[in-house]
Amino acid sequence: MDISKFYDDYWKFRKIINKVHIQKKIDIPERIKSLLTDIKIKPGYRILDLGCGEGTIGKILRETYDDKVYIQGNDISKIALEMARAYYDDVSLIDFNNDDFGISIHGKYDIIICLEVIEHLFKPENLLSKIVEIMDKNTILYISFPNICFWKYRLVFLGGRFPEESTLFHSSEHIQNFTYKSFNKLLDEYKLRQIKLLGQFQFIYKIDEIFRKIGMLNFIHNNIYHKLPNLFGFQIVIKAKVK
Repeated sequence: MDISKFYDDYWKFRKIINKVHIQKKIDIPERIKSLLTDIKIKPGYRILDLGCGEGTIGKILRETYDDKVYIQGNDISKIALEMARAYYDDVSLIDFNNDDFGISIHGKYDIIICLEVIEHLFKPENLLSKIVEIMDKNTILYISFPNICFWKYRLVFLGGRFPEESTLFHSSEHIQNFTYKSFNKLLDEYKLRQIKLLGQFQFIYKIDEIFRKIGMLNFIHNNIYHKLPNLFGFQIVIKAKVK
């Protein structure tokens, strides 16, 4: 099957199940919330959103900064880009597995965003090498992945099954599986260093809600969850720079 056709079907499916986050009253994923809480943008910044999907990040940044920043989005799905187009200065149809995809990415960027993309690629090295090429010492990269060693998944593995909730549409969505340690090893191979750990960390929802109500959730995150990201990280976002 053509990969772009696969992801067009994926986005059609997401529309059907109401998982298109640019719609009103749809919860934004915690990985995006953590990025938006951390990101610092100045007028004139150039932002690249790799694997922009339906344009959730572009929509929020455009509503916040209007035309004060340049935002470029790329994705493999025409269906996704049709939804995203309104929020970006430029969008391009790109297959990151293709060795020639870099022709659609121009110049240097102040911020590069690549959330939940790398696990979908046959050749993650293609994307990472291009990302490093268009970064300088001041460029900030936000890159994320679903952690296959999340504690709930470990219990599923002990039961002899694969965690089905790690994908949404089809088991072949995720070609790669990463842990926090293996992902950092991959970044290190491409001379990228983590400067901050973000994302979605959790134990049990009801227990986390108790911690939230008594004002201890931030303490738990900083002193337990973030200390053990391989165990408590569900969707991990790494803020990185070139070495």
